[in-house]
Amino acid sequence: MRDRLARCSPPARCEEADRRRRRQAPAPDGRIPCDPRDRAARAARDIERRAERETEERLLGQLLDLAGPAGRAVLGVQPTLAALWADLVQTLVVAFSASGDGSDCPNCLRLEPGRVERCPACGTEMHGVHDLFHRAMQRALEQSGSVEIVHGAAEKRLLEVGGGLGALLRYPSPVPPQVARETLR
Repeated sequence: MRDRLARCSPPARCEEADRRRRRQAPAPDGRIPCDPRDRAARAARDIERRAERETEERLLGQLLDLAGPAGRAVLGVQPTLAALWADLVQTLVVAFSASGDGSDCPNCLRLEPGRVERCPACGTEMHGVHDLFHRAMQRALEQSGSVEIVHGAAEKRLLEVGGGLGALLRYPSPVPPQVARETLR
């Protein structure tokens, strides 16, 4: 085919290319499915996804290793929200599919899972939050922390051991040992 195209005059070459394109159904972005650039892009995306999953697994491993009383990490919704309230969160780790209602104190900015009438810290009436995990991510960013959302196997493991939420801390955890132990059982 290449030999035939090479011998064609330029207008004929364009017409032949147009005929070939019409025979193949284009992808939604207009490219021909067998385009080598598509294969290379797909391979690059696969490599990128694999690298991202490995990074997420390492992050979760670090979280699990450092969690516990007086550790540099916390696991579980309640201990993580307590650390967030104390402005200790360096990196908030959230499972992609984690969601749940909660309450937000407009006075002291405390977050609590579920519907809570009054803030346990200051007694102010709390406001309902339809996505507690999203609000926690906002709070972490407001406190100059970072947020990592995990997917796949790391997501499943974080949901199992921490209810979908954990954090690496700036300083060792002041979270009471009984609260930390509740999530590690």
